[in-house]
Amino acid sequence: MKLTTEQIKEILFGAVEVIEEAGVLSPYKCTTPIRKAWYSLRKDLGIRSEASTGIRLDFVTDGEEVTFTLIGKTFDLLIDGLLADRFAGSHEPEDFSVTLDGDLHRITLIFPSHDGCIGKLCGMEVPDGATVAPHKYDKKFLFLGDSITQGWNSGIDSLSYAWRTSLHFNADCIIHGVGGGIFHLPVFESPVDFDPDLVFIAFGTNDFGYYKTLEDLQKATAEYLDLAVAAYGSEKIRGITPIWRYDTWVKPMGTFDECIDVIRTEYEKRGIAVIDGLSLVPHNRDFFADALHPNALGFSMYAENLIKALNG
Repeated sequence: MKLTTEQIKEILFGAVEVIEEAGVLSPYKCTTPIRKAWYSLRKDLGIRSEASTGIRLDFVTDGEEVTFTLIGKTFDLLIDGLLADRFAGSHEPEDFSVTLDGDLHRITLIFPSHDGCIGKLCGMEVPDGATVAPHKYDKKFLFLGDSITQGWNSGIDSLSYAWRTSLHFNADCIIHGVGGGIFHLPVFESPVDFDPDLVFIAFGTNDFGYYKTLEDLQKATAEYLDLAVAAYGSEKIRGITPIWRYDTWVKPMGTFDECIDVIRTEYEKRGIAVIDGLSLVPHNRDFFADALHPNALGFSMYAENLIKALNG
């Protein structure tokens, strides 16, 4: 049984816009105007805004086989929440099948998180008569941030902190993480028809090199947070200050600690609960893929400590 476009959309999550062309579905984590805003800031940011970060098919089925026809690389497949397989696709449609035992199982197909080849869906097929029902979530999370929120350099996309945190809380999520992202007013987006329980804002590490003065940083942070508070209220927002990095020499604006202090102050001014990024990942290079991006081990610590902070 081939699923119709409408049936597929019922089990497609994490996208704020889906473009259909010649039977191919291209889901996006941010809308066309916001992607254009990222492009206007810098071309590479625009490219990263097109990545299918956080987008997935998430459903329950008793089918003995499920076949996806996909474009893009690389897709993670979770069965009942456990990573079971990965599919390294290409720029051309390819089939990816999973064989099951006929009992009810949750199937989560996680689309590629990074730029290079956007995840697209050309079709999906299950045996005739098989159940295909959307997975039921307990919460909704919105993540706004930079490459760390996007999950670079976790190695396996589903091991990023945003993914691990969402899976832990069984949360439907939109992961609007864009590598190189900064506090920048035109790129703020409040997704339509998505009412999050929590909104995570995690910029700052790129702002440290981008803005020339602390005053410039303060202005950009204030403008962005004012929009976020207007959209969601301060009580829903969790402001994550930048995590540790090991290239914190003095930049034009000053020190990394001064950068963090400005961001923390703007959160506190608006009554936003602050999560101390410096407490999330060990201050040790073994937990990092480079000077500022955690590796899979670092992301595991990030998620573990973020979950503890959320649980109080």
